[in-house]
Amino acid sequence: MTWMWVVLAVLVLLAFGGLKSKGKIGSAVEYPYLAEKPLFTSAERSFLGVLDQAVGSDYRIFGKVRVADVLSVKKGGGKAAFFRISAKHFDFLLCRPDDLRPVCAIELNDQSHQQKDRQGRDDFLTEACKAAGLPLLWIPAQRTYTASSVFALVREALPSLALGTPPQPAIAVQQATVSAGSESQAQAAQVPRDIPSCPKCASPMVKRVVKTGAKQGSEFWGCSNFPECRGIIPI
Repeated sequence: MTWMWVVLAVLVLLAFGGLKSKGKIGSAVEYPYLAEKPLFTSAERSFLGVLDQAVGSDYRIFGKVRVADVLSVKKGGGKAAFFRISAKHFDFLLCRPDDLRPVCAIELNDQSHQQKDRQGRDDFLTEACKAAGLPLLWIPAQRTYTASSVFALVREALPSLALGTPPQPAIAVQQATVSAGSESQAQAAQVPRDIPSCPKCASPMVKRVVKTGAKQGSEFWGCSNFPECRGIIPI
């Protein structure tokens, strides 16, 4: 009879351990989740701000949308076809503002797309969108964007989209700084209309002059939202 009590005790211990590992009895790992990093990279965030200016209120923009939430598999297509799109996402999706129907997907083509496995993914996505009749626009990633240039890219690639008038670039103020020891004065002057956008927050940039240091007197683009945003672009 002793051995029966031993076996019963072992079974009870195993059952208790199984419940605890599943988080049902005071487990410290009931919800093993962590907050992820920002949804967009700095390059994607910068582009999103400019894309929003480019399309205005004509379309709603959504980011990081799962492909399987936009494309569906035809009857008889099989589970494999679904699995190929279930783990992929579009960088950006333009949708009609009234019913949020997708009208165009946009991919930001950065250096990672030069990798062999990434190219295979891109080729598949291109063909999948073509088969589904969803326009897919590839835009090369770059350091800065302007709303007018992005507007032109979208309109050229997708002439059927009902875009409004091209966005008017903001006019920035150029600040001139005089030599150290004398009174500083802000001199307003128009800079070229097609000014760059901040790589951090997509606001218009302002041309500034380095006041001190080895590069004193040299010009650079600074964010117009300074000091809230400290984005810069060397000239």
